Amino acid sequence: MAPGTAVKIELEDALLLGEVIYCRQDESSCYLGVQLEQTLTGLAELGRMVNAFGDGTRSRQPQPH
Repeated sequence: MAPGTAVKIELEDALLLGEVIYCRQDESSCYLGVQLEQTLTGLAELGRMVNAFGDGTRSRQPQPH
């Protein structure tokens, strides 16, 4: 990967956004340096909260009189 390439790293409960700052390769491996710029953690809890909020606040259509 070329330096300056945007990367997204997805973990079990987090999302990391960053940029490649170096890439080195040897005989059998590739080493990538990433500068992290943004992190979002607690995604499972956020998902539960969004689902709970959506279940309790569904808009109802006004009934004609």
